[in-house]
Amino acid sequence: MKKNIYIGTMSGTSVDGLDIAVVSIEDNYEFKLIYFNEFDYKNDFKERIIKAITANANTKEICQLNFEIAEFYSEKINIVLKKLKLKPEDITAIGSHGQTIYHLPYPEKGEVKSTLQIGDGSIIAQLTKIDTVSDFRTADIAAGGEGAPLVPFGEHLMFRSKKTNTKRIWQNIGGISNSTLLEDKFEDIISFDNGPGNLIINYLTKKFFNKEFDDKGKIASKGKIVDSVLKDLLKDEYFTEDLPKTTGREIYGEEFSENLINKYKNIDNVDLLRTVTYLTAKTIADSYKRYLINNKDNYEAIVSGGGSYNDLLMDDLRNEFKDNNKVEIKTAEEIGFNSSAKEAIIFALFAKRTMNKEHSIIQKGNKVILGKVSFH
Repeated sequence: MKKNIYIGTMSGTSVDGLDIAVVSIEDNYEFKLIYFNEFDYKNDFKERIIKAITANANTKEICQLNFEIAEFYSEKINIVLKKLKLKPEDITAIGSHGQTIYHLPYPEKGEVKSTLQIGDGSIIAQLTKIDTVSDFRTADIAAGGEGAPLVPFGEHLMFRSKKTNTKRIWQNIGGISNSTLLEDKFEDIISFDNGPGNLIINYLTKKFFNKEFDDKGKIASKGKIVDSVLKDLLKDEYFTEDLPKTTGREIYGEEFSENLINKYKNIDNVDLLRTVTYLTAKTIADSYKRYLINNKDNYEAIVSGGGSYNDLLMDDLRNEFKDNNKVEIKTAEEIGFNSSAKEAIIFALFAKRTMNKEHSIIQKGNKVILGKVSFH
């Protein structure tokens, strides 16, 4: 007998690996996290995925990755089930985001607005013997949306503030940073991508110092912000575009970072890393002032994702509001929540909603059910 237990999986733009959350979800969407773990991709596998994302893979390689990623997800899900002594029939459904290979929300002339996530749900359903909901972004784009950010409804269910005098902003800093202002009514929330989160920081850290990420910002903290570089980077038109807007690795990935390195090759490596770390904080703070906050309300910004563990980045973000006592910056852990688990939990929630034929997004006034169901 199924116990209203769902599994959510997430692999983001950083391509670090797979997050798996096992969640008990009641009919009113109250939830309890039963288990969470992160499973790293091996370096060669990660490199092949990034190659596909950066448009350097052929269709044969993408075809194979579609199966390989699904097989990797299935293997890890089965490991988790065994660890928890759960059987497939104990799980109602899996919600699998998949791995974004390309996201094209703003096509140029002759292009088609589109998105592609691989890691096929049918394969996961067959290998785990659990019904699987996947490919969530497509329906949003078909309904006229941008396909991202996709998680605001989940954030609304999970985290909207219960304080009558405080508005809550949920801030994710993954590969891309994104904000959601969690109003009481889902129809009123504002959600968008701020810009690069950890993408540029991680790329420079790997390129210059052969580390996957700048642990707690320790490397960058030894450098100084180069004002001329920062000023130049802030000219990027994305930062002042009107809402709604979304971006991704296609814009701020390897090509962007390599161009940055070449353009500022005379800048000390540590100083360049320090500058792009501050860029992430600065663009988040500027977006709050431009799109989200006013002078009359109090705000509580809760930061999740890998960037929340970068102490320097968090200090930079807090310092942007040191003269504004109406904006308080906290980490998810400070409110008793596992920052890393958030998006995987949300896809478990989405799985429940889709299996119940309930919407997970409202687009142009239409309630949109997200995802495709693969039965086992």
